[in-house]
Amino acid sequence: MNCEVLLLDNGLGELFDPVDFKELAFQSPGWAGEPRLDAVGEYDGISLPPWGDVLVRRFRVQGVGPVWVGGRCETSMEVAWALIRAGALPSWGSVVAVEQKGGRGQLRRPWVSVPGNLHVSFALEVPPAPWDSLLSLVAGYIFSQALTELGESVRIKWPNDLYQHGRKVGGILVEQRGQDVVIGMGLNLAQAPGDHKMRSEAAARADILQLRPHGRSPLGVWLELVNRSKNAYKEILKHTSPSTFLSLVSERLLWLGHMIYHRQGTHWERARLVGLHQDGGLILDKNGNKSVVYSGSILFEQP
Repeated sequence: MNCEVLLLDNGLGELFDPVDFKELAFQSPGWAGEPRLDAVGEYDGISLPPWGDVLVRRFRVQGVGPVWVGGRCETSMEVAWALIRAGALPSWGSVVAVEQKGGRGQLRRPWVSVPGNLHVSFALEVPPAPWDSLLSLVAGYIFSQALTELGESVRIKWPNDLYQHGRKVGGILVEQRGQDVVIGMGLNLAQAPGDHKMRSEAAARADILQLRPHGRSPLGVWLELVNRSKNAYKEILKHTSPSTFLSLVSERLLWLGHMIYHRQGTHWERARLVGLHQDGGLILDKNGNKSVVYSGSILFEQP
């Protein structure tokens, strides 16, 4: 399947900066290996209110799109929502940002968003019930599966953080507005925050995602991921029952069967992580009393 990659030449006003890809390749080793940076492409002007004429370089590649690529922004999710409002981001269309000023992690905490890492958001239509209530888990599952196929085993820390070898290598956020959904993802491809920069109560330290072969660019990784993930998404919704899906997610669930610490508000409780409820909540066993939680942090070690 072919798609268009649209490289922003003059940006989207204050929302999304343009980028000098030759300078980027010089500054960021992660982007230096991207073959599309050396290609000429077709220059074209696209009329997009409220930004007027937007100059882009167009490429056709194997993958799912369109894929908008630009420089610095507040978050790629904000850009995605703006493009949806402008009618320029259909379902599975995506935004790849070289750098984010306001990247967010779990509970909307800041997350490192530097050139060389992958910062991407894509559009999706709200799936039918009961999949709409399981969408965060679906997103975590399809990307953990695709990343495992491209490298080494990636597991899910409920609801959708991505872990490899016991360290966080990425995370996913899901936002819904009406019948539209934007899913944002960050992956540590080039850099990860050092242990001293992580919160003292962080669930685990961060690390760089291990993929094969090494040296893939953020855009190259995304084109590979989105193709695999779209196919997996369609397969799940069409041929998999929710109960079977939750069993598949449980196999990738971090700390399943282990004692963990769960924080609700300012209070920490120790419990055994038993599994997933039919609506996607986390089942915890506290001294023989099972309960389902839908929010809060979980840790493996005592905070």
